Amino acid sequence: MNKSLRMGLFTLIVMLIGSAARADSVTLTATPATVNSPAGSTTNFVYSIANGTGDWLATLGVNGDPTLFGTFDFSSFDFPFITPNSTLSGPLAAFTWDTNAPSGFANTGNFDVTVQLWDGIPFASGSVSLNTVDILAPYSITAAQVPEPGSLLLLATGLGAFFAGRKRLRKE
Repeated sequence: MNKSLRMGLFTLIVMLIGSAARADSVTLTATPATVNSPAGSTTNFVYSIANGTGDWLATLGVNGDPTLFGTFDFSSFDFPFITPNSTLSGPLAAFTWDTNAPSGFANTGNFDVTVQLWDGIPFASGSVSLNTVDILAPYSITAAQVPEPGSLLLLATGLGAFFAGRKRLRKE
């Protein structure tokens, strides 16, 4: 193997290792990670993206794993640029349960944000230093049990009778 070919392979390997290390310095957190909410309700998620690299970060896409008995709405995600060595938070998604979601049913998966690293301000003075990378954050959404209206009425009647009987005993 000639010297220039070895040097070219060495340079390529160093670039790939460096790119992988930089991608590991970018993290996504979704809050809340675990949610219990009743059927028909909406839960809002917030992102926190930490850019631990010396490059600018551009967010290019956002998605979530498929769900049953509900839908994600990512229209509030603002596709931010994140400066080097900083963290940014903002609205990620809203999840709305269908009204017929079975009590106790859980959707689990990952949020997926596609990012790109730039050696300067994205789409202005910089150029791409690391092509697209997906960063993930787990979520778990469970349809909470909601008491039936008849159960609440029965409970209220029972408590009312208990306190009325107790009041009568005190008078005697």
